[in-house]
Order: sequence, then C-alpha cells, then structure tokens
Amino acid sequence: MKPANLMISEKGVLKIADFGLARIYDETTPTLYSHQVATRWYRAPELLYGSRNYTQSVDMWSVGCIIAEMVNGQPLFPGETDIEQLAIVLDTLGTPNDETWPELKELPDYNKIVFTPSTPKSWRIILSTADSSTVSLISKILIYNGIRRLTAREALKHEFFRNEPYPCKLSKMPKLKNEAPEMTWNFADFDECLEKLEKK
Repeated sequence: MKPANLMISEKGVLKIADFGLARIYDETTPTLYSHQVATRWYRAPELLYGSRNYTQSVDMWSVGCIIAEMVNGQPLFPGETDIEQLAIVLDTLGTPNDETWPELKELPDYNKIVFTPSTPKSWRIILSTADSSTVSLISKILIYNGIRRLTAREALKHEFFRNEPYPCKLSKMPKLKNEAPEMTWNFADFDECLEKLEKK
C-alpha cells in the first residue's frame, strides 16, 4: 500500500486501489512470495531483508508509514535504494536484536551488508506534532517483528480510533473557520498578467 493507491469517495469513504500484486493468503499453507512487492518507502523491513515467507503484517507496516506521513506531511522512510531504505529504517528504529526481532537471522539477506549500530529515536520527536494516541498507534505498527506488529483488527480497537475527532459523514464534518476564498481565474487574466511581465 501507498498513499497514491488510497482514494476517498465524495462521501468520505476510503477505498484501496491497485491490487496488481495481491495474492491469496492462507495461513495454513506455507507459501513463498516475491519479496519485490510494495513501493520502497512503504516496504516492510522483512521484505528488504529478502523474506519470501511473510504475512499481511507487511501491509500493516505500509499503513503505519502512511499514517506517519499524514502526521508529518512527508514520507517517514524516503530511501532511494533498498539498502538506503533499510539504513533509514534501522537509523530510526535502532538496530534490531534477538529480543526485538528474533527471526531476523533467518532471513535470506541477513548479514549481506552490515550497518552501523544505532539506538532507536523517540517517537515523540519523530512525530512531534502528533498526540499521544497517534504516537501509540504508529509505534505499535512500525515494529520490526511482524508477529508482534498490530493486525488490522487490533489497530481498529486502538484508542486512536476512539478519540475525537470521531468518524462522521462528510456532510457532518465541521467547516474550517478560515477557509480560503474560492479563487476565480480565467485565461484572460493570465494573458494580461503575462503581457505585463513581458513589458518589464
């Protein structure tokens, strides 16, 4: 998942688009999938380490990245390459260990590259404009161990979804106090402005 694949209808209903890499998932049957899924900035660390045996928890990682991006107004982990992506995640969350991610050493690309050890940054600093329930939700989704990562069902029970502002129909949403006035613009205005600029 990524922000570009999330659409909001005129009635305020969130819809997910682009199921090009969607697969049937059956937790009773072990299946190997491609690790080259998800847009890099929203790709779970287990995928960056080459895992082919993963669960829906990789989608929850993407959800955590998207919520953090909504809070900060910019991507949380904007890597240009897979290695840089992993380096940014490790620098932010700290170096994983046997306690935070016991399965790490079993992943195919573990130890192919060694990163400088780092300590985790504070979520309160990373998400400096977020309230405590938002920080709590994101910090429980963006964790290394996919088994401990919140599921979608668990996330929906989180206090974040119980606090104000409560969900409501679009027609009931409060209006902004200082809404910008509606802009009127036409090509004649543009041409006139362009002529003035050319004369200077």
